[in-house]
Amino acid sequence: MILNLPTKIDFGQMSFGNSYSRSYIINNTTNNTLEIKNLGRSCTCTEVSASKTIIKPKEQGIINVTVTPGSTGLFNRSFWFNLNNQHYTITLTGHAS
Repeated sequence: MILNLPTKIDFGQMSFGNSYSRSYIINNTTNNTLEIKNLGRSCTCTEVSASKTIIKPKEQGIINVTVTPGSTGLFNRSFWFNLNNQHYTITLTGHAS
C-alpha cells in the first residue's frame, strides 16, 4: 500500500468565505482489501469524504478534503480516518483574509 497523503496540508493564503479543496490518492498495492473507517473532522468548516470505503487489491480510492475558512487569521484544523487498523490524522493549516 502506498498512501500519498501528507501528515500536514498547508492551504497557504486563502480568502475568507471561499472554499479550497484537495484530493489525495490511496493506491492499494497489496493483495489485501483496505477499508476506510471512522472518517472525521475537527470543525464544520472542513468537509472530508472518501470516493469509496472499500479499496480492493490493485485499486485506488480518493480522500477529498474541502476547507471554508469561517473567520480571518491563521487556522489549524484536522481530519482523520482509519485504514484497516492504522489511524491517520492530517493537520490542515492556512491563513484567511
